[in-house]
Amino acid sequence: MLHITTNALTPALVRFYNHLQRQAREQIGRVTPQMLEKYAQSNRLHTLWNDNDPLGYVIANDTSRHPTRTKYPQQMRIYVACIDYTVQRRLFGTMLVDHVEQIARLRRLTRIGLWCAEDIPARDFWTSIGFTPQRTRPGGRKRNRTLIEYTRPTT
Repeated sequence: MLHITTNALTPALVRFYNHLQRQAREQIGRVTPQMLEKYAQSNRLHTLWNDNDPLGYVIANDTSRHPTRTKYPQQMRIYVACIDYTVQRRLFGTMLVDHVEQIARLRRLTRIGLWCAEDIPARDFWTSIGFTPQRTRPGGRKRNRTLIEYTRPTT
Protein backbone atom coordinates (compact mmCIF):
# COMPACT_ATOMS: atom_id res chain seq x y z
CA MET A 1 0.00 0.00 0.00
CA LEU A 2 1.36 3.42 -0.95
CA HIS A 3 1.73 6.01 1.80
CA ILE A 4 3.81 9.07 2.69
CA THR A 5 5.48 9.70 6.01
CA THR A 6 7.33 12.54 7.64
CA ASN A 7 9.51 10.60 10.00
CA ALA A 8 12.81 10.30 11.83
CA LEU A 9 15.76 8.87 9.97
CA THR A 10 16.94 5.33 10.45
CA PRO A 11 20.28 3.99 9.16
CA ALA A 12 18.38 2.07 6.47
CA LEU A 13 16.68 5.25 5.26
CA VAL A 14 19.99 7.13 5.16
CA ARG A 15 21.39 4.30 2.97
CA PHE A 16 18.32 4.55 0.70
CA TYR A 17 18.65 8.34 0.35
CA ASN A 18 22.37 7.98 -0.41
CA HIS A 19 21.55 5.28 -2.98
CA LEU A 20 19.07 7.61 -4.73
CA GLN A 21 21.57 10.45 -4.69
CA ARG A 22 24.19 8.23 -6.35
CA GLN A 23 21.64 7.17 -9.00
CA ALA A 24 20.72 10.77 -9.76
CA ARG A 25 24.06 12.45 -9.11
CA GLU A 26 23.90 14.32 -12.42
CA GLN A 27 20.41 15.65 -11.71
CA ILE A 28 20.34 16.49 -8.00
CA GLY A 29 22.81 17.91 -5.56
CA ARG A 30 24.23 15.99 -2.64
CA VAL A 31 22.43 16.18 0.69
CA THR A 32 24.62 15.02 3.56
CA PRO A 33 23.31 12.63 6.24
CA GLN A 34 23.58 15.52 8.73
CA MET A 35 21.36 17.70 6.54
CA LEU A 36 18.90 14.83 6.06
CA GLU A 37 18.68 14.51 9.84
CA LYS A 38 18.08 18.25 10.18
CA TYR A 39 15.33 18.14 7.52
CA ALA A 40 13.74 15.09 9.18
CA GLN A 41 13.74 16.73 12.62
CA SER A 42 12.06 19.85 11.24
CA ASN A 43 9.39 17.85 9.33
CA ARG A 44 10.67 18.90 5.90
CA LEU A 45 11.63 15.41 4.68
CA HIS A 46 8.72 13.41 3.24
CA THR A 47 9.17 9.78 2.13
CA LEU A 48 6.92 7.80 -0.23
CA TRP A 49 6.57 4.11 0.70
CA ASN A 50 5.13 1.00 -0.87
CA ASP A 51 4.40 -1.12 2.19
CA ASN A 52 7.83 -1.24 3.90
CA ASP A 53 9.90 -0.21 0.87
CA PRO A 54 10.84 3.45 0.36
CA LEU A 55 10.31 4.65 -3.24
CA GLY A 56 11.35 8.30 -3.13
CA TYR A 57 11.45 11.49 -1.13
CA VAL A 58 10.97 15.22 -1.28
CA ILE A 59 12.52 17.94 0.88
CA ALA A 60 10.31 21.02 1.09
CA ASN A 61 10.25 24.14 3.22
CA ASP A 62 7.52 26.57 4.23
CA THR A 63 9.07 30.01 3.59
CA SER A 64 6.37 31.85 5.56
CA ARG A 65 8.12 30.89 8.82
CA HIS A 66 10.73 33.60 8.18
CA PRO A 67 9.04 36.11 5.83
CA THR A 68 11.71 38.77 6.28
CA ARG A 69 14.54 36.37 5.38
CA THR A 70 13.20 34.90 2.14
CA LYS A 71 12.90 35.84 -1.52
CA TYR A 72 9.83 33.61 -1.72
CA PRO A 73 7.14 34.82 0.69
CA GLN A 74 4.02 32.69 0.97
CA GLN A 75 5.58 29.78 -0.94
CA MET A 76 6.33 26.18 -0.21
CA ARG A 77 9.76 25.58 -1.77
CA ILE A 78 10.84 22.14 -2.96
CA TYR A 79 14.59 21.71 -2.50
CA VAL A 80 15.01 18.10 -3.64
CA ALA A 81 12.59 15.59 -5.15
CA CYS A 82 13.82 12.13 -6.11
CA ILE A 83 12.18 8.81 -7.03
CA ASP A 84 14.09 5.52 -7.34
CA TYR A 85 14.89 4.95 -11.05
CA THR A 86 13.59 1.39 -10.93
CA VAL A 87 10.06 2.60 -10.13
CA GLN A 88 9.96 6.02 -11.75
CA ARG A 89 6.46 6.85 -12.82
CA ARG A 90 4.77 10.23 -12.90
CA LEU A 91 2.28 8.86 -10.37
CA PHE A 92 4.85 8.58 -7.57
CA GLY A 93 6.36 12.03 -8.12
CA THR A 94 2.88 13.52 -8.40
CA MET A 95 1.87 11.89 -5.10
CA LEU A 96 4.82 13.51 -3.32
CA VAL A 97 4.11 16.93 -4.87
CA ASP A 98 0.41 16.65 -3.99
CA HIS A 99 1.40 15.84 -0.41
CA VAL A 100 3.58 18.97 -0.26
CA GLU A 101 0.77 21.03 -1.81
CA GLN A 102 -1.67 19.78 0.81
CA ILE A 103 0.68 20.98 3.55
CA ALA A 104 1.06 24.31 1.75
CA ARG A 105 -2.72 24.79 1.58
CA LEU A 106 -3.09 23.98 5.29
CA ARG A 107 -0.52 26.70 5.99
CA ARG A 108 -2.36 29.11 3.67
CA LEU A 109 0.55 29.36 1.25
CA THR A 110 -0.33 30.51 -2.25
CA ARG A 111 2.41 28.89 -4.39
CA ILE A 112 4.83 26.00 -4.65
CA GLY A 113 8.18 26.69 -6.25
CA LEU A 114 11.51 25.07 -7.09
CA TRP A 115 14.63 25.41 -9.21
CA CYS A 116 15.36 22.72 -11.81
CA ALA A 117 18.33 22.35 -14.16
CA GLU A 118 17.50 23.10 -17.77
CA ASP A 119 19.15 19.96 -19.16
CA ILE A 120 17.53 17.15 -17.15
CA PRO A 121 14.36 15.08 -17.78
CA ALA A 122 12.71 16.33 -14.58
CA ARG A 123 11.88 19.53 -16.47
CA ASP A 124 9.23 17.64 -18.41
CA PHE A 125 7.78 16.21 -15.19
CA TRP A 126 7.37 19.64 -13.59
CA THR A 127 5.63 21.16 -16.62
CA SER A 128 3.38 18.09 -17.03
CA ILE A 129 1.93 18.62 -13.54
CA GLY A 130 1.18 22.30 -13.99
CA PHE A 131 4.38 24.11 -12.99
CA THR A 132 5.32 27.04 -15.23
CA PRO A 133 8.79 28.50 -15.79
CA GLN A 134 9.24 31.94 -14.24
CA ARG A 135 12.89 32.92 -14.70
CA THR A 136 16.39 31.53 -15.11
CA ARG A 137 19.71 31.91 -13.31
CA PRO A 138 23.20 30.50 -13.75
CA GLY A 139 23.78 27.14 -12.05
CA GLY A 140 26.62 25.96 -9.86
CA ARG A 141 30.32 26.25 -10.63
CA LYS A 142 30.86 22.52 -11.08
CA ARG A 143 28.26 21.76 -13.77
CA ASN A 144 27.73 25.31 -15.05
CA ARG A 145 24.07 24.72 -15.84
CA THR A 146 21.20 27.08 -16.35
CA LEU A 147 18.55 26.68 -13.65
CA ILE A 148 14.87 27.40 -14.25
CA GLU A 149 12.49 28.46 -11.50
CA TYR A 150 9.14 26.70 -11.75
CA THR A 151 6.06 27.64 -9.72
CA ARG A 152 2.47 26.53 -9.44
CA PRO A 153 -0.39 28.04 -7.47
CA THR A 154 -1.85 25.91 -4.70
CA THR A 155 -5.39 24.91 -5.58
